[in-house]
Amino acid sequence: MSRKKNPNDELRELIAATGLTQRETAEALGKTQRIVAYWLSGEQPVPRMAILAMRRIAEHGIEA
Repeated sequence: MSRKKNPNDELRELIAATGLTQRETAEALGKTQRIVAYWLSGEQPVPRMAILAMRRIAEHGIEA
């Protein structure tokens, strides 16, 4: 039985996998850097759509 990954940890892993900074991550997701920092610290829950978007970016990169 596999454990479900904590969304904050998954976001951190996805950011590391993409090589993006928090600022670049925020820009890619259309959010502020402060919101991304809140997500990473656990102060606010990470929206599922943010995880899905970061999975896509990690897999396919960012289109200019």
